[in-house]
This record gives sequence, structure tokens and C-alpha cells, in this order.
Amino acid sequence: MEMENICKIKRACLSILIFAFTLNLFSQDQFYVNKFEGIPYLEINDSIKPITRGMLIKKEALLTLNNNDVVHFINKEGNEYVLDEIGSYSHSKLLEVPVIEATKPYMKTFLSYTWRKFTNRVVDNRSRSGVVYRGDEALLMLYPVDSAKVIGAEVSFKWNKKEGKEKNYYLILKDINTNKTTILGTPATSLTILVNDSLLKADHSYEWAITENKYQSLKKTTFYSFHLMTEAEFKSLNKDIKPIIAYLKQEGLSRSEIRTTLCEVYKICQ
Repeated sequence: MEMENICKIKRACLSILIFAFTLNLFSQDQFYVNKFEGIPYLEINDSIKPITRGMLIKKEALLTLNNNDVVHFINKEGNEYVLDEIGSYSHSKLLEVPVIEATKPYMKTFLSYTWRKFTNRVVDNRSRSGVVYRGDEALLMLYPVDSAKVIGAEVSFKWNKKEGKEKNYYLILKDINTNKTTILGTPATSLTILVNDSLLKADHSYEWAITENKYQSLKKTTFYSFHLMTEAEFKSLNKDIKPIIAYLKQEGLSRSEIRTTLCEVYKICQ
């Protein structure tokens, strides 16, 4: 049994190393299409592909623009580049395009996040099919994101489903202000708790985790943290949130996408 567990750990570690190596390969001087106008296209080995948002511009490809075509592309650092002149551009030519300087830090933060999303999608498609979650609870936890500021009349804790899981998950909730720990079991992958004077209170900070074992050692458990804001705290953030929302609208995000991005990228969750 011990040898079997060692083998499982080795296989899990190998999967992580392969994923990290694959991700690093895709990180070297890779550009992704962020947005475009017209009908620009990529030419790869005599085949022509119209570009789409999130498309990887492969190093062997030629990016071609005709009349009225515009392409915005981004890199790992969150730098944005714009092409709007007729021509065919090799990868070496793309490297010469000057960067469009971000006027605010939150712009670069968003574009870097967008680049990671595009990269993860490519890596997922090529190297992660058939890979299931290992025993690291942090891979399960979805919402609230780690280190978030949360506002609302309730908090919906959400986590990924683990393959082959039939018994309960256990939500461990620690109130940092009172040092009180609560454990709740459920077979579902979400649990909503009202903000009142019981488990959740405004102006309190919390840690939470999802485990498969009701009697999990807290010292060996990975926790996410969040702060439950008061209405006054949230209002004080409005001056910071409004320009970010305006920028995200300009980038073409829908209302629900803006809400998700504010939470995942800027750690402000509603």
C-alpha cells in the first residue's frame, strides 16, 4: 500500500512538471490576438486561416492585413501592440512593432491576465486531456478567489468537482476575528451562506478550504482568504472600480464578464 501511494505521488509530480514545462514553452515570445477589425488572416504552410480572438500567432506564420484591417496583439507581460498598415508580417517583424504604453497599471494587469487565459487554453487543448485533479484541495477551490474583498448579502462558496467523488466535500470556514472554525459537509460543489450575525459577518476576515476528510488536519490544509466588506468599505472603493469598469467595457466585455474579471483579476467580488 505504501509503495502504491509513492507511485501515485510520483505520477502526480510528473504530470505537474510536464504541464509546467509545456506552459513555459508557450511562454517564449508568444503573441495572441486580443482584438481585430476587418478580415486579417494567418498564412501557415500554404494554408490561410482568418484570425480570431485568442488565436496564437505561431512563429512560422505570416500575419496579413489588407485595407481597413487592424490587429491588436498581446504578450506575456501584458504589453499591447497594434498593426493597421497593409502588409504581411513575419514573427521577426512583429517583434519590431512598438508597444502601446498602458496609461494605467490596471490595463496591463488585465492584458497579462488575458494572455494567461489564452495560453492556458492552448496548453489545456494540447497536453492536459485526461488529467484529473490530484489530492491538492487548492486545485478544487474556485470562489471566493484567494485574497478577495467580498461584498453582498450572501457568499456562494464554489469548487470544482473531483473525478470519482461520491461522498461529501467539507467546507472549513475560519473566522479570523473570533478564531471560530466551522465545518460543513455537502455532496454538492457549492454552498451559499447568508451574511448575518452567525457564520458570516461584515467587516470580518475569513479563511476557507475544501477537503474530502471531515477530520482533516488544519495544519496540512491549504486555505484561501477573503475579507467581507461593509457597505462603507465598498463605497470607498468605487473611485478605483469605476475607471476599471469603463476600461473593461471599452475592451468589449459584457456585464457578467466584467463582474467575473473584477473578482478574478482585481480581487473585488460581488
